[in-house]
Amino acid sequence: MLVAAVSLAACSSSSAPSTTSNFAQIGALASVQCHGSSCIAVGGAGTLASYRLAVVVSRDDGQQWRRVALPPSLAGPGEFGGLSCPTPRTCIAVGYRGVVPKVRAVVAESTDAGRQWRRITAPPQLSELVAISCAEVARCEAVGTRSDAVASSVVATEDGGMHWVDQVVPNGAAIDRIDCPSVERCLAVGTATFATTDGGVHWVLGPMVTTVPSFGGVSCPSTTTCTSSTSTGTAIEVLELPITGGAGTLVDTVPLGPGAATSAGDLTCSGSSCVVVAQRALNQAVVLAPAQSSTAVVGNQGRYQVLAAPHGISLLAVSCGARTRCVAVGSSAARAPVALVINVGSATTLRGRFTS
Repeated sequence: MLVAAVSLAACSSSSAPSTTSNFAQIGALASVQCHGSSCIAVGGAGTLASYRLAVVVSRDDGQQWRRVALPPSLAGPGEFGGLSCPTPRTCIAVGYRGVVPKVRAVVAESTDAGRQWRRITAPPQLSELVAISCAEVARCEAVGTRSDAVASSVVATEDGGMHWVDQVVPNGAAIDRIDCPSVERCLAVGTATFATTDGGVHWVLGPMVTTVPSFGGVSCPSTTTCTSSTSTGTAIEVLELPITGGAGTLVDTVPLGPGAATSAGDLTCSGSSCVVVAQRALNQAVVLAPAQSSTAVVGNQGRYQVLAAPHGISLLAVSCGARTRCVAVGSSAARAPVALVINVGSATTLRGRFTS
């Protein structure tokens, strides 16, 4: 990997970094969670034919990363796709293990800030889990798929993953992300939005404020309002969505210029301020942050600006350990892991470094 400082005025990068054998086979980081200066990211390692579960940690705001050794119970083919850390020390990662047609959901837990992991019970009816949100240590909602179904499934645990219970979502729901600001209230997004205000006993189709049929990430800074993003093909829309029902609000539309915005990526919010990661095209990442510069490329409503990002990378997830410092993760065109430190206050980004 390389360490590159990028400002709004220039897109310069440093020379290529040293990549140790610990990271040579990591293909992509799919999810990240930060508390203070400590960050944990999960994904997959290996070739396309033989992926393995992977976890990396950083203790300096995402600048330096090291790979974590996983126990034999988490060995074999598989990939983590989602991560939730309700406390700085407790995290639950979800994904899949196995080879088609014998693929099953996998759940792993760490209670020491990502240093050690153990496999815990996964919902046996699901072939994969793609996202999870834990409002409390023992209370989580997760999204996955069954091997015999196209639509998404939502499952919940109230005992830290010892038991999982199916929840009923609207027919045909395709869900990619979920966020639960409390044990009762969650918003899930995918091809539409889905909300619950009673801990998943009832899920309802949420409000639609865009004609684009697919949402990116979702972040709920309060128990009443969440924020999501979507791509129009030439712009990224940032949307406020109420958990309690009613019409949503278009916050900003940020044009990206030439090239299609093929993915709305992910976002994380603190109050009304969010950081959004997206893709302008394959391996062309975009970072949006609250507007601060009159010379930057800003949205039509002036709320968000485009931060320069290194070329040749894809960003899949983002988390903020502090209000003005966030970390996004993904992969490079060379299928190497990527971590990008986002300094919101100075509107700059810094490429993280992976060392042994």
